[in-house]
Amino acid sequence: MKLLHLPNETELDNKRLQIGARKAFKHLVEQGELSAVETFSFLYESKQCGNYKEAREKLLALAEKFQPDIIFWQHIDYFEVDDAFVHQLLGIASKPKLVYHEADPYGRYIKRINENMRVMFRNAEAVFMVGLGIFAELAQEAGAKRVYFSPHNFETVRSGSEWQPTLKRENDLVMIANAMGYVRMPGRYFPGSQHRKEFGKKLSERFGKRFALYGKGWDGLEASRGMLPFDQQEQAIRSAWLSVNWDHFDQVPYYFSNRLPISLAAGVVHVTTWHSGYDQVFKECKGGLYTAKTVEEAVELVQYLLGQPKDFLIEEGQKGRAFVFEHLEANIVYGNIIRLVKEVLF
Repeated sequence: MKLLHLPNETELDNKRLQIGARKAFKHLVEQGELSAVETFSFLYESKQCGNYKEAREKLLALAEKFQPDIIFWQHIDYFEVDDAFVHQLLGIASKPKLVYHEADPYGRYIKRINENMRVMFRNAEAVFMVGLGIFAELAQEAGAKRVYFSPHNFETVRSGSEWQPTLKRENDLVMIANAMGYVRMPGRYFPGSQHRKEFGKKLSERFGKRFALYGKGWDGLEASRGMLPFDQQEQAIRSAWLSVNWDHFDQVPYYFSNRLPISLAAGVVHVTTWHSGYDQVFKECKGGLYTAKTVEEAVELVQYLLGQPKDFLIEEGQKGRAFVFEHLEANIVYGNIIRLVKEVLF
């Protein structure tokens, strides 16, 4: 079974390359679960071509030559497509099945889905999303036939390196997150933004310079450390006893960003927002992950954990690391997607 992979990449560099999915599909070929994979980076190609029309023509030519069984399209974003083009793409001799993977969060009023996404939803045989609730509802309203949950994941190229946990650390806790998620409407922000800002402020007031707070929008807080390059995140997480976060879209069932698996893969205890569905996703997690339903509860939970013996926190961090390597590593997550697609669509 051959797969044509369409990753969302504007540049082919270490920061924007979709390493997880690329690595996972290569692994599936090596394991014999796929016979071949071709990759077409549609946003990068459209930049090279200077227009979407020529990039679409290149994609169609590649599909006709490769004759895939599955077309796996990730987060179409602003790449322009219509039903006619998708029908042409799916009408090649191999009659491939379109699978759409959407790893960005969306809402009904804030950060709304665009027409390109609607084209994907109504033409895909299966849609995979990183949360349910409103995410799934929007896809189904746009015509999606089948919607499945597939969690955010981490890849072992940039995260989860080998580490001997240290007994002395520079910081007590670390948070890597921008204060607010801005949208184009003035004065409007992503759901959860106000709670995240409150969380960062309260932690800064309580822990001061013992709290390493990275990201935009934290100016004026004692804990603020400014921006942090992506390739330094794991080092920053391991500089502390706890990593913490408050999610955007904090009411969406089953949702979490890639911050959660990246943090746990570092081997550090992680405190974050509780979402309904976590009792299912993390039912086999033996430790390392702590959740709270309110900002006040999260702050007190952080205070409690920092009072625990260091050996306990190290052990908890290792339990969380073991869980994500078994359940949320990219090879596992994308492998589960492909196996479900083969069972349901073929």
